[in-house]
Amino acid sequence: MTIAQAIARQVETADTRGRAGEFVNLCRCRAMAEFTKQPPAKVAAQQGLTQRVQKILSDPNVLVVKAAVAPMQLPQAVLADYESVAAGFLETLRNVGCFDRILADGGWRQVPMRTRVVVVTVGASAGALGEPVSLTPLTSLLLANQNLALRIATTAVILSNELWRAADAEAQALVQRELSSGAALVTDQQMVAELTGGITAMTSNGATATAIQQDFARLFGAVTLGQNSRPYILMQSHNAKALATKDAPTTFEVLFPTMGPMGGTIANVPVLVCDGLSAGQIVLVDAAQVAAASAPDLAIDTVRQGDVQLDTAPDSPPLTTTVLTSMWQHNLTGLRVMRRFGIERLTTTAVAVLSGANYATSNSPP
Repeated sequence: MTIAQAIARQVETADTRGRAGEFVNLCRCRAMAEFTKQPPAKVAAQQGLTQRVQKILSDPNVLVVKAAVAPMQLPQAVLADYESVAAGFLETLRNVGCFDRILADGGWRQVPMRTRVVVVTVGASAGALGEPVSLTPLTSLLLANQNLALRIATTAVILSNELWRAADAEAQALVQRELSSGAALVTDQQMVAELTGGITAMTSNGATATAIQQDFARLFGAVTLGQNSRPYILMQSHNAKALATKDAPTTFEVLFPTMGPMGGTIANVPVLVCDGLSAGQIVLVDAAQVAAASAPDLAIDTVRQGDVQLDTAPDSPPLTTTVLTSMWQHNLTGLRVMRRFGIERLTTTAVAVLSGANYATSNSPP
């Protein structure tokens, strides 16, 4: 990378962070307007936020999410500003989410939202002209037309009113971190559900060095790869940490020297830590055989009055023993952010799934 390229990347990163920060401040103003009963634009002015944020919040259509206002009903200038700050926030998800990381890498086969995609179920074969001239019939190419389904990933953040009011950098970073991690997790969970749906999982052979190598050999053997393929391996953090320290038999050298606790590569294939996977699940996906799209806009909604269960594993549905907390009585305000995206497998051999993988055991002989 040249010095000019490095500078350009730094400028681009700073611009993305700035727009993401504006989106977070927009969310904060929406939340503060909920409990102060002041217009969001006035709250933004009091907070000394940028003119772009104040202009976005001054349009009433930006504030009415429940009415399902179509994005194109906004004035063109406001729409462009809103999509710019929303896109800045979405671009930061590449650092915390697998779907957005692969999207940023250009791995997915990107298509416009709500378009028809073609799923190849049976390949075609062709013959060559010989001497004397003879023709080999082509086999039938079966295509199934499907629409790239619209998916909604929703994340909610509930904070105290005092924290929403806080204007220091630490409070803003906390809001952005919670919104980003929540949006990325829900998106990845839906991504995994689509990628693995209908795929018969292979059971892991075990945690020895030989068994692990056999697991990955079976994964690679189950996915059709070509010269334009973009394979990725998705696994949970405990397996990534185990592989980063696993010894090879006899030599006692690190089995996967390019692996780290937060990912790396195996056989030159990128490994991403994915919290959206089920326990013991490892997924190999050729992203080039998967259609994906991400809408540039985000919907925002707030709630001030309601009862919530403040638990990392809430009851669903609520039980008679479920302890609910009144948001109004405890000066809490909730913010909900919804993103639209789509993902669809294009072939039946684009994904392979391994189940029951638990490599976080002591190193053992092969």
